[in-house]
Amino acid sequence: MNMKSEKKNHRTRHFGMMLVMVFLLIVAFSASIIVSSYLFNKATREYREEIINKSARLAADMIDADRINQWLETGVDEEYMKTANTLQSICDNTPYVQYLYVYQIRQDGCHVIFDFETTETDLKKYDELPEVSTDVIGDIIEFDESFYDDIPTLLAGGQIDIKESNDSFGWLLTKYEPVFDSTGNCVAYVGVDISMIGVNDYNHTFLRYVAAISAFFLVVLTIGGYQYYKHSQKVDELEESERRRKQQHVLFEQTADALAGAIDAKDKYTNGHSRRVAEYSEKIARAAGKTDEECEKVYFAALLHDVGKIGVPLEILQKTSRLSDEEFKQIKEHPVVGGNILSRIHESPWLSIGARYHHEKYDISRSEERRVGKECRS
Repeated sequence: MNMKSEKKNHRTRHFGMMLVMVFLLIVAFSASIIVSSYLFNKATREYREEIINKSARLAADMIDADRINQWLETGVDEEYMKTANTLQSICDNTPYVQYLYVYQIRQDGCHVIFDFETTETDLKKYDELPEVSTDVIGDIIEFDESFYDDIPTLLAGGQIDIKESNDSFGWLLTKYEPVFDSTGNCVAYVGVDISMIGVNDYNHTFLRYVAAISAFFLVVLTIGGYQYYKHSQKVDELEESERRRKQQHVLFEQTADALAGAIDAKDKYTNGHSRRVAEYSEKIARAAGKTDEECEKVYFAALLHDVGKIGVPLEILQKTSRLSDEEFKQIKEHPVVGGNILSRIHESPWLSIGARYHHEKYDISRSEERRVGKECRS
């Protein structure tokens, strides 16, 4: 009962370990998905911030800042149109740029100098509800609420951080780049709005791939864990079987040794005889090239060869004078008695054979059953 309980507990421990391993794998894969999503979003944002910073600086470099106040006062000229074409080209050819504009920041609002949107195709791609700008040079636009805290900095010609917004113009990152004239004064700002539409779609696609790959490995590892669990069960069963076999073997050795000792103890003249015969027989078998298993069989057959003496009266075994014919007949019967006793050990029939025929001679001079030659030897 204890062995069954111990075996059940052992299996329960293995199964528990497998469940813990699966749980840890799920946690690890979930964590990897979350971390991957975070890193993907971070990398995507950093990439678009790099685009918006470079495109804003490029646009600012393309503007002749000394002409800005003149354009606001007198309107469009040839240089203005050249600049407008250049800025439109930047807007159209820079990935993810949705709007590009140039404002002069004053107390009453943003005075429009240039205002562009990307191509209609890209506009629809970047924004679900594209709003085409109709602002022209000289128009004044009120400050957006998201810029209220930055108005003092903008009026002073300072630099502000990239803004993120999600309104009627779409989900955007906005960069304001100062435009300085030849005297070093900030006379305007280049504004660039870069679309964040699609980032979620990219992220979802990325996560689907990561989740699919993670699920595949999770299934593979779970199956592997289950196979390991079944293998461990089989190994445990084999180890348990081997342990029991060794226990039984030790028990058999001790029982055989005790029985042989009890037999020898009946006859003080042959005390230790069974063990000596067993040791010599094993050495002869080993010298004859027998296997370890065969040598072991020879040893135990020799150790128990005289077990039939149990049926011989003690006074006959210990008699010091000449035996009578009847007494000698009883002595001669001990191989048969021993064979009958050991024949009940069905798993080791060679024990009975060893006891029954241990007085056989090759020339049949001592044989009761008249076994000769190879028949006797076998």
